[in-house]
Amino acid sequence: KALGVKNLQKFNFIERPASGSIKRALEHVYALGALDNRGELSSLGRTMSKLPLDPMYAKAIITAGELGCTEEVIKLVSALSVDSLFFTPSKERQRADAARMKFASPDGDHLTCL
Repeated sequence: KALGVKNLQKFNFIERPASGSIKRALEHVYALGALDNRGELSSLGRTMSKLPLDPMYAKAIITAGELGCTEEVIKLVSALSVDSLFFTPSKERQRADAARMKFASPDGDHLTCL
């Protein structure tokens, strides 16, 4: 939509995704507020499209700016965007696990990431 494609169902993709996938993707960005009731990009959607992120992460960062917690949310998005924050060498698994426990939070994995 941000590139000016009006109807994604009729767009000439090189490798066409399943129509159900396109529909679910449009429903997802609509639920995030990136599309208006006519299926056009909203102002939020235009802002989200400028961020090279998954739409959910883009919305989280934009909302964080409004709530004054951008730094914390950017840290969380960064942590969620990688497979693992911690490197565990196979030869030193116990030592790595012990070091990782210094960062563990009883309140959950997201707080551990922070």
